[in-house]
Amino acid sequence: MEISSLLADADDSDPLVRLVAGLPRGFLRSYEPKRVVEELTELTNLPRGGQFIAVQWQTDTSTISVTVGLRDSSISGVFHRIAAGLASQRLEILSADIHTLDDEYLIDHFCVIDRDFVGPAPEGRLSEISKAVESCLENEVPSIRRRWNPLASEIQAAAVLPPRVQVDNDSSVDGTIIEVFAEDSDGLLLALSRTLYEHQFSVRSAKISTYLDQIVDAFHVVDFDGAKVEDSERLATIRRALKEVAGSGVDSHASP
Repeated sequence: MEISSLLADADDSDPLVRLVAGLPRGFLRSYEPKRVVEELTELTNLPRGGQFIAVQWQTDTSTISVTVGLRDSSISGVFHRIAAGLASQRLEILSADIHTLDDEYLIDHFCVIDRDFVGPAPEGRLSEISKAVESCLENEVPSIRRRWNPLASEIQAAAVLPPRVQVDNDSSVDGTIIEVFAEDSDGLLLALSRTLYEHQFSVRSAKISTYLDQIVDAFHVVDFDGAKVEDSERLATIRRALKEVAGSGVDSHASP
């Protein structure tokens, strides 16, 4: 069933309709329409400052989906906090979609692998992941020493390419697009998110993808006040910092 059918009885002034209209078509094609409507309905029903976290086992892909929704949140560095919460549970992030809608709502989707378990993750494990993310959202982000299952297979890089970081300040009128291309390594996404956070960049939307042993991360960022960063020196600084992190071979001992 198409999303338009599910929203057939909704008025154009309904916040749910506006949120759906603000999502990229690629995002809408990637998720089941019923799931999108259910999550956005829960999002619009949140009180100001409210949040929800949903963690589910995905049988068809043997992965875990983590969805985080926030409304009118004053929390800084949300993307970094969620990444830290997932890292604290030894989860490997395969992909992520981050979207800020109507300048009021934030919906984040993460697809992760839990190498601590073979087969479906038990309910207690899903609850543990949810609590870890919630803790990082509501408290100071802890220092994290990532511990990986020693029996997990190591992926050998087919070819190690030098990292690339592209900063585009022209394509968007209200933010900066930063793209990172690098060899994947344990803790890399966490280190990238920490670097953006420490340089006072806020992630409004993001597309995180992993292809074999390579990552392609695209971040749409603004400063902590929500304004576009126009300072060329500051943009050059974050580019250098991200490139250094991407090329440093981040290991499992990285901490935020």
